[in-house]
Amino acid sequence: MSKSFLSKIGGIFYDDADSEVVVTSAKPSKTAVPTKRLDFSNTSSTTVPEQYKSKVISDQPEKSMAYGQFNEEFFNHFHSQIEANDIAGADYYEFRKTFEALKKNPNMSEIGALQATYDALRAIAPELTVPKLIETADFYLEVIDKENNDFIAELNDKLNVEVVGREATISNEEASQAEKLEVITKLQTEIGESTERVILLKNEVVAEETKLNEVKSNWDFTIQLVIKNIETDKANIQTHLK
Repeated sequence: MSKSFLSKIGGIFYDDADSEVVVTSAKPSKTAVPTKRLDFSNTSSTTVPEQYKSKVISDQPEKSMAYGQFNEEFFNHFHSQIEANDIAGADYYEFRKTFEALKKNPNMSEIGALQATYDALRAIAPELTVPKLIETADFYLEVIDKENNDFIAELNDKLNVEVVGREATISNEEASQAEKLEVITKLQTEIGESTERVILLKNEVVAEETKLNEVKSNWDFTIQLVIKNIETDKANIQTHLK
């Protein structure tokens, strides 16, 4: 990529319910006391109210999971790269654009749109064949693959700067703390300030790593959608076009 992609897109870088307990008095009584049965019929819930749970206490920032989802900006970027690498003449790119337009016709089935697309392009480009459609579809998959490789390389560089660099700083700060603990009385103030820097850096590490992981997850999810769409088109072409 001639321009940083990350900057180009906006700088984002067990159930015991059947059992019952019978409670009886330890001493005999002259008056019969009804046996008290404990009701366990409502104990099957696995949700424990927060006030009954102990929590692990830690000064380590909690990392959140990044879940992939569709990203329209990534999707449009992928297709802009396909368009930028459009092969001269009629090929998969023109086929895909024409097919997208024709299948919007409510009176035409998708198979009909597929066949009509092929017929229309063949009318202006008789040299177009099904093998050529498949061959050029594979070419555009290679374009997408290159985009992915470039993105991963840039993402790794960003991780080294934003995450690994901070982690190295954290290690240095913690080593400095260990040395200063030997003279804790004299250096207590300095150690406290260093601890605050460590906490700040750790929070920054989590924030940056989470943000970049979310970007990576959105990228992966969206690129798989584009790849699946192309593969589906290939299958439809091979099945319905002769």
